[in-house]
Amino acid sequence: MDREARAAKSVQSELEKAMSQMQTERRNLKTLLDTRTAELKEAQTYLSKVDDVTDSEVLRLVQVINSQIFQMSAQISDDFQTSYGTYKGREPAERTVSRLEKSSCVVPDLPRVLYIANHRDDPILVQLALQAVLATILCDIASPWKAVSTQHDTLLQSVYAEMCKNAEPQSVFGRWRTMTLTYLRGLVPDQGEVTSKVVNKLVNFISAILIICGTGESMEDMRQFIEQQYGQALQELAMHVIDFRRTVGERVVSRDLYIMTVPPGTPFSSSSMEDEYADAKTPSAGGPAFCTSSLGLVREEHRPPDSGAQVDDDEHRRQVILLKPKVILRSTVEDLYAECKLPTAGNGMTPSTSNFPVPSSLINPTYRSHAPKCIA
Repeated sequence: MDREARAAKSVQSELEKAMSQMQTERRNLKTLLDTRTAELKEAQTYLSKVDDVTDSEVLRLVQVINSQIFQMSAQISDDFQTSYGTYKGREPAERTVSRLEKSSCVVPDLPRVLYIANHRDDPILVQLALQAVLATILCDIASPWKAVSTQHDTLLQSVYAEMCKNAEPQSVFGRWRTMTLTYLRGLVPDQGEVTSKVVNKLVNFISAILIICGTGESMEDMRQFIEQQYGQALQELAMHVIDFRRTVGERVVSRDLYIMTVPPGTPFSSSSMEDEYADAKTPSAGGPAFCTSSLGLVREEHRPPDSGAQVDDDEHRRQVILLKPKVILRSTVEDLYAECKLPTAGNGMTPSTSNFPVPSSLINPTYRSHAPKCIA
């Protein structure tokens, strides 16, 4: 009897040990499962392509920016119509022409066209110049990487370009971009300071264009007047552009959206741009573009080379133009310049005595295209 009791107790002890071991293994498995589930959820969050914004929302924002560019340019050029050529001094205008010709934000020949032409009867060239300058500046500012301090934006943009070029999945580098830009926001100036810097740059270039057109002598006085009269509208424009770059930089994962302009001298192509002065009854005459007057929007998707999609052989990407940029053709500027060019130019000087002769691009079929392409 005792022997049977001892045997039963031994069996019970073995069973209890086995049960304890199984419970320990179960707890370990549950812990491992919880850990792997949490890791999977984190990975799914990182790799998810779900976006907070649609193409149509971004498109509407760009259209608002374009509308503001046009309205602002038209209003300023009209408001100064009685002032063009009233200041007869050469030095301030010539100095400003030389400075703007060196700027990547201005079509090289544009300052001299403005300097020589008469704008009193029709300020259309001034309006087009303002549209072109605002479009170029805002295209650059609209890049998501411009939200980073200037000493780091080039490096981060280069890293991102390498990730795209090496055919990483869109979900990986798209999420990297959104997270990087989101957390970097705390290291850069607040939006108010950023907006102020953008407005200041716009005011500087608008003032320079008006000085070239003979409206005054003092750049500082002109700046103060522009800021006082148009500062609120320029601030709204700047805020819309900053909103654009934050949206496409921090809220879009499944694709890249960016603003585009057309480099001066690019042959006109109806597949990638629109002629500002063409209409349904009068198709575009074609020829090289002189400048961009309205911003375009491009969607770019990167796909692995084995996905079977028909994409770029080098970078495995597919681009779709959601909104074509509008351009002013060289031929259009030639016609407008011919109408505005009088024996006595708008600045009180005759073209023959000016230190800045008529740009060769307006009298020579060979157009010089050396302004940089501005794509955010």
